[in-house]
Parts: sequence; structure tokens; C-alpha cells
Amino acid sequence: MEHLTRNSQSPLLFGPETTFAAYVAQFSGHNARLETLGIFLSAVVRATNDVPFFPTLYKTDEDKFRLRKLATRLSDHALEVCLSLDCLNDLQLAFQYENFIVHTFVDGDQSYSSWRRLGDVIASMLALGYHERVETRSRIPDFLVELRQSAFARIYTDDKEVSIFLGRPPRLSRRFCHFRIPIALDSFEANESASGTEVVGPANEIKIDYRAGCSWAALCALLKEEILELFIEKNREHCVQRASVIWAKAEAQWKQLPTHMRYDVSCLNDYRRSPFERDFLISARLDHIHIRFLLRFILINSLAQPDDEMIQIAHEMLTLVVQAVLARDRLANSGSGLVWKVILYGLPASGIILLAILEQRNPYHFGGLSRAKVLQNLRILVAEIQIGALSHPREPNFALLTRAAQTIENFLDSEERHDHHPNGQINTHHDAAPGQMGPWASNLNLEAWDFDLGFWENLAEHPFLSNLEFPT
Repeated sequence: MEHLTRNSQSPLLFGPETTFAAYVAQFSGHNARLETLGIFLSAVVRATNDVPFFPTLYKTDEDKFRLRKLATRLSDHALEVCLSLDCLNDLQLAFQYENFIVHTFVDGDQSYSSWRRLGDVIASMLALGYHERVETRSRIPDFLVELRQSAFARIYTDDKEVSIFLGRPPRLSRRFCHFRIPIALDSFEANESASGTEVVGPANEIKIDYRAGCSWAALCALLKEEILELFIEKNREHCVQRASVIWAKAEAQWKQLPTHMRYDVSCLNDYRRSPFERDFLISARLDHIHIRFLLRFILINSLAQPDDEMIQIAHEMLTLVVQAVLARDRLANSGSGLVWKVILYGLPASGIILLAILEQRNPYHFGGLSRAKVLQNLRILVAEIQIGALSHPREPNFALLTRAAQTIENFLDSEERHDHHPNGQINTHHDAAPGQMGPWASNLNLEAWDFDLGFWENLAEHPFLSNLEFPT
């Protein structure tokens, strides 16, 4: 420990000619530091999340969770010592970020510990100057410029996604950042020949890898920050105009994304694509649709009564999430895990769909969609949660997923038990007409991001569901 601490007090040296191997040699082997140990321990925790059975370390869930807790505790101790040394560098920032991710696994995405650690990561990144023009610093080798741009893009994205999920203001504003990403994905426009055939250009040479995933997520996060600002815009007309501009940017951004990076329905069955590439394609499309989903929140009059466009957006988002859940054995994490996709995209989409069905006058067809297809997606999501495919009882997101599944299942059961009015209206309230839910709707207090545990508990109080008991 003393040797590691002493090494951590030494600066990481580099110049314009420094190679990646020479840089890594400063914190590996005999030069290993506390940051090195911490990143290794973080990798152990991540592995316990992806590898259910590893006989030399754990054979049961109890062993696995014990190892996860131990590795997290040791990682925390190593980080505390690193911070006390006051020797901030690139490696420590990477360690801090990995420690934040570890706590989302151990404490949950809603925990204060995870929220605080993300704030610490942002503070360290700003102290290092990653938000400035790192590429103009002449002494920095190219690989380190790319590393710092990737770190900025990843941290900037996480700040926006966590803010949306928790309903809190973002802490890293684009207004004070020189926004650069590792790969300029949106700079390649598709050109067409005289015959109308798309010309294959440099865009097709861009590899689908972590850099590409990080870059696309950051581009989407940039637009999501603009959307977050609209939620405090008091001028309705100005808000609508800005929302239109943001969506035009999002559409142009999607069209400029290289063709081989765009999702299509056949990609999950394309044997030529790797599990990583399949996950990237779904993630990229989800990020794009999420922008439209958030924008629609700005424009509808009541979240308790979603319009047809909101329903269609939610349906596409839920369909993508369900496809990812069903194809999980053919996917590899390209930047965001499956559970995070379900929580950030799947649950909000499900919540909107439930609200829409409860408020619709026509019980068999709504929003231009097949009711049977919509209900099928909900049933699949509930089934996958209930069989434990997404979360274990000892994992922190289990309560949120389970409560959401219980509410959705209760709704699906109610669909079969309740009588319908002769004109096709669902009997959503004994005394109120469809779309007028009285006290329940006024107490819902939906915000664009309020699809956490409280939302599902409130939804359970809907008059259509409240007379049925939840399973325990």
C-alpha cells in the first residue's frame, strides 16, 4: 500500500512524442498506483454484473454480492487516499468515473451516493480543463487528446441522463464548454448520384466502437440540455418555436449519421454484426427517439392525457426496449447497460402508454396503433422483470422495476376483468367521463422525468386500478 501511495504522488509525464505504451507504463507493473488498483477493483464489480457464475471467485448469488461489496469498499478506500494526496491527473479522473459507475450498481441510480460521486467527477474534469480546447495544447499527444475528449463526452452525457432520470438540474452546462467529441459523426452528409444511388464515402469507414457510441450519445445529450431549458421557459410561443428548431436539428443529425450506424428492424438477426454493434444500433435509435419523447412533453397540454403523437413515440421507444430485452444474449454493452435502457426509456414509455389507454375512448385502437401489439409489449416487459431477467432482489433497482411491473400487470389483469361501456369506452371511473379523471389526475403532478418509484405508486391509485390488490 505504501508503494502504491508513493507512486500515486508522482506526476504522469508526457510530451508530444509520448506513445500510448510509454504512458501506460507509468502506472502499470512496478509503477502501479492506487488509481491502477481502484480501476481494477471497479472492473471486478462490473464483471460481477455481467458474469453470473465464476467458480474461482463465486458460485452463488450470496458469494457474488459479497465480492461486489468488498471490491466496492476497497475501491472507495483507494479513492479517498488518492483524493487526499491532491495529485489530480487523467488516471485519477478515470478512476473517479469508474467508482461512480460502481456505485450505480451497488447503491442504485437513484441513490445520493451515486449523485454525489457524479458531481465529484464533473468537478475534477473541470479542474483538469477538459471542457476547454484540449487539442490546442501543443504538449499533448494525439491519443491523450482523444482520451480527454472521450472523457468529456461521456461525463457530459451522464450528467444529462441522470438529471432527466432524477428530475434535477444538470450540473455541466454546454454554455461554458468547448464542445468536442472524439468522432464527428454528424459531419458526413449522404450524397446521391444522378441515378439516385447513395454514394459510399468516408462515413462508411467509421467503425462502430466505444468512441462512436460516446460521440453519438454526447450529440444527443447536447440537444437534451436544450430541451431541459424549455421546461423553465414561460413564453409558450417561444417554447414551441424552440422545440421545433431542436427537433429539426435532431432529424438532421440522424440523417447525417452514417447509414451503417442507423437502426433497422433486421439488425438484431444480422449474423454479420457483432453483439456490440447490435447494441450500438438500438442505443443510437433510443437516444434519438428520446429527444422526440422529451420534446412532446413540452407541447402537450396534459401528461395525464397523452395525445396520439405522444402515444406513437412511446410505443416506438417501448418496442425498441422490448427488442433489446428479448435479444439480450446477442447484445454487448456499447455504453449503456440493459437495465439502464429499461429504466430511462422503457418505464417512461410504459407509463405514458398506460395513461393513454386509461384515458382513451376507443378501447381497441388508439393513436393509430394496434392495441393488441401495445399490450403485448407491456406483457413481455412485465414477464421479463418478474422472472428476474433484469434485476435481482438484492440489487438497488429491483424495487423500481418490481413496482412498475406490478402496476402494469395489475392494469393488464384489470383489462380482462372490467366491463366496457356499450359505446366502447373503458370504465375508467365510475362517476367521470373518459379524459376527466377528477382528483386522481390533479394529484398526479407529472413532470417530464417523474417516472420513478413515486409515479408507479401514484398510478396504482388510478380509479381503474385502485380496487385491486397488488401481489406481495
